[in-house]
Amino acid sequence: MLSNIKINPIVLIDDLSSELDEEKINIILYYLKNLKIQAFITNIDYNLSIINKINPMVFQIKNGNIK
Repeated sequence: MLSNIKINPIVLIDDLSSELDEEKINIILYYLKNLKIQAFITNIDYNLSIINKINPMVFQIKNGNIK
């Protein structure tokens, strides 16, 4: 809705895969990508194959270090 009125929101999603199956995750990711907005998504699952389909910039935080 905000994008429709030319406001570029930042979307924050915590632990995307905790309650959703792969199909629903893909729907959300492609929708966000097509909006061309900035999104920060956390995920405790180590399976990055789902999000790699949309060519994201991925940061891994482990023991306080960012890679």
